[in-house]
Amino acid sequence: MKNRRNIFLLIAALLSALTYALASQTFGNDQAWLGSLLTEEDDEVVVDDFLLDDSLWASDASSSGAEAAVAPAPQALSPWSMESSVGGGFGYRENVLFGADNKQVDSSFQQVDFDYFAMRSFQEGRGDIATVFFGELRNYDSVPGLSSEHLLAMNTRIGMDFLGDYRGILQLEAMHSEQAIDASVDDFETEALAVSVFRPGVVLGLERAFDGLGAFQLTYGYRNSKYSEDSEDFDSTFYGLEWEKRISDRSQLTLGWERYSEDYDRKLSRRVGEAWEDAPLLELSGNRYEFEWLWSNREGALRRSRFTADYEREEDRYGNYYARSKMRLRQGFEWSFGPWELDTGVSMDQLDYDFRASSDDPSVLRSDDSWRWDVELSRKMGEDWKAFVRHENSFKDSSDALYEYDAASTYIGLNWNFLSR
Repeated sequence: MKNRRNIFLLIAALLSALTYALASQTFGNDQAWLGSLLTEEDDEVVVDDFLLDDSLWASDASSSGAEAAVAPAPQALSPWSMESSVGGGFGYRENVLFGADNKQVDSSFQQVDFDYFAMRSFQEGRGDIATVFFGELRNYDSVPGLSSEHLLAMNTRIGMDFLGDYRGILQLEAMHSEQAIDASVDDFETEALAVSVFRPGVVLGLERAFDGLGAFQLTYGYRNSKYSEDSEDFDSTFYGLEWEKRISDRSQLTLGWERYSEDYDRKLSRRVGEAWEDAPLLELSGNRYEFEWLWSNREGALRRSRFTADYEREEDRYGNYYARSKMRLRQGFEWSFGPWELDTGVSMDQLDYDFRASSDDPSVLRSDDSWRWDVELSRKMGEDWKAFVRHENSFKDSSDALYEYDAASTYIGLNWNFLSR
């Protein structure tokens, strides 16, 4: 398994390096790493939702550098189109470890971000290759047991038209992240535990557009997740269908469905309230449904509106401890006022377990409601520079007080777009 993972990463790196070589010849907002704490359950230490939910490691769709790099604004392509920027600054974060009120740790920090995007077409426009790198490094000044966190990601995508109306897609990806959670053993001393994950993957796709009906895309993929907590390692496979249609010159609708499965290397299935001897390894499976409405305009103050709604249902093949459903809603706006730009967003998550009870009241099932809002104000300074200030606030209410938190962050910095063509 390790060799296969290394092969995926090597191929992605080689393709990314190739695009940069040929071209020479011719962190972002805070991550929604909002996981639960290390808890003691049934005399074993369990890294709970923090490691089980992939979305906790992904940035919310907002004005981050990652989103801008992955989905640049449409433009006329030269033989090579490239964008690259680097930014940095300082800020202050309340409740770095997402702990309860009596265990809250606040700290100032310094942060560096960078991204690189390159794309070109070949075969007279019938094919294209695109690659993106994104990185975010944050250094904290006063968090016991934690000096820094980071997120590194790269993605290389190759598309090729064939048989007139069809398009084949090969996507190679890799991500490495390190984030801290509260590992304190009592209320008198706070200690952070850095949890890291390395996740390479490959995705195959088949796409076809129909006149008047929009475009359909079938996907199949594999990812391998390796955590610093070995018991959390798992392989995942997924397949899905996406439909995309432009409703008007300014709006686009996307619907998606995905079926996935996760097979753990060491983690065991569990049944609520039962002592299970010789329990099989944990196998999770689920369905994810997605809706997105995107509106954009090149004139006026409001330049972009994006609404997304996701619903996910997850089951444990043998047990019931991890059976749950999750819903997420998010609305984002992008505004432009001359040299000033304003990005705002708000999101809501609801997570409900079928059988897992609250530790506060065993007669009540575990249920979480999370809210997050963010705003970024930036001003262009010439062609390549911009200054920005970004603020976000997030909090969670839960039927289990152990998982509740309230956190906020403010980040001020500069961004330099040193390559754009």
